[in-house]
Amino acid sequence: MNESEKVEHLSSSPGSPSADRQAPDATAILWRFSDAVDKRLAGAAARLFARDGVFRRAGEVICGRANIESFYWSRMADPGRVTRHVWSNVSCQPSAHWDARVEAVLTTYALEPQISQTHLQLRVGNVVCRCVPDADEGWVFAEHAYERLFVAYLPLSPTTSLNAGAPPQ
Repeated sequence: MNESEKVEHLSSSPGSPSADRQAPDATAILWRFSDAVDKRLAGAAARLFARDGVFRRAGEVICGRANIESFYWSRMADPGRVTRHVWSNVSCQPSAHWDARVEAVLTTYALEPQISQTHLQLRVGNVVCRCVPDADEGWVFAEHAYERLFVAYLPLSPTTSLNAGAPPQ
C-alpha cells in the first residue's frame, strides 16, 4: 500500500476520526497538547493520551492516563510556573496498522521560580509519538517520548513580572 492509500485507508476506516481530516492531524494533536499544558489544564492534557498511554521524558516513564494527569497536576502546583510550547519540523507518517508516527521538534519557554527568578529556560528537544484513533477524543497519543537536546537560560528584563500572566510593565 503506498502512502496516499494508507492515508485514505486510515481516514475512512471504522472508528477512525472523521474522513475530512484525511489522516492523523499531527499538528492539531500537538497544539491541543501544548495548549492544555500552557493553560494548566492537566485533565485536558491527559485526555490526549490513550487510557493505557505512555509518556517518556528525562528517563522517566509514566504509564496510564490517570498517572499522566497526576504528573501534570504536580507540575502545575506552582502558580508562578509559566510555560509556552512551540512546535516545528512536524511530520506524520500514517501506517496501515491504524496508527501514525508523529515527530517534531519542541521548543519550550519556561519560567520556573523554583529554578530561577531571574532567567527563563529555553529547552529544545525531539518528540516522537505513536498516535491511535480514539472514539471520544479523536487522535490520541499511545506513546509520547520527549528527548531534551539542550537548555539555555535567558535573562529576564528588569521590568518582567514573575506573576503568572501579568504583562511586563
